[in-house]
Amino acid sequence: QKYGKWERYDVDGVVKSMEEREGDQERLRKEVLRLENQRARARERKAAAAASAASDALKAQGNDAFGKARYEEAVGLYTDALGHTPRAAVLYANRALALLKLGAYPEAEEDCDAALAVDGTLV
Repeated sequence: QKYGKWERYDVDGVVKSMEEREGDQERLRKEVLRLENQRARARERKAAAAASAASDALKAQGNDAFGKARYEEAVGLYTDALGHTPRAAVLYANRALALLKLGAYPEAEEDCDAALAVDGTLV
C-alpha cells in the first residue's frame, strides 16, 4: 500500500519533462543573447553613423577654413573631426597640409605618417 504511489510514479516522464524544460530555457537564453547582441550592434552602428556625420561636418568646416587661408582654424577643426573618426586617413592628410602652410613641418610629417599608417594607398 505504501509503495503503490511509487510504483505508479513515472520517473521517465518526469525526467523527459525536466529535459524539455531545460531545453526550452536554453533556447530562450540563446534567443535573449542573440537579441541583446543585435541591439548592441544597432547601437554601435548608430553611434558610428553619428560620429561619422559629426566628423564630416567638421571636415567640411575645416576645408572651408583652409580655402579661406585660416590654417590654424582648419587644423583645429580637422583635429576635432579626428576625435570622432580617428581612423580617417584623409583627415590626417588635410591637417598635414594645413600644418605645412603654418610651417609646422615635424607635426605635418607626423600626420603624413599617421595617414599612411591608416591607409597605405593614400600617396
